[in-house]
Amino acid sequence: MDFQSHTALSKVKNLCLKWYDDVTRFWGYDKIVVLTEEDYESNWQGFSNVVVIPNPLTSVPNAVSTCENKIVIAAGRLHYQKNFAGLIRLWGQVAARHSDWQLQIWGEGWLKDELQQQIDRSGYSESIKLMGFT
Repeated sequence: MDFQSHTALSKVKNLCLKWYDDVTRFWGYDKIVVLTEEDYESNWQGFSNVVVIPNPLTSVPNAVSTCENKIVIAAGRLHYQKNFAGLIRLWGQVAARHSDWQLQIWGEGWLKDELQQQIDRSGYSESIKLMGFT
């Protein structure tokens, strides 16, 4: 067998193993949530436990919050990419004008301790809460 056919065979084998790993891993979950129809169509067709979470800005047109609950919710994995540190920094501007509002950050990740320290240092630990996941 020459090098090129060995490489091609290895690629096919790796793709098959990845597919098998993905399929067997995802069978154990009750539901898997994806963000877009495009993601579902491209990657998840055939999985009965995959659902698309609707975007509230497009699924409920012209809906406007009454702001009665005075809670701002952010959700995502606690990772640099999501920039919750920036949100925590900006919360001071909101809290200065609306001291009765609360920021709830929902999610888990390896930045949890670092973000909690930032919250504690910010002076807004009463109005910013890390909620974990649900």
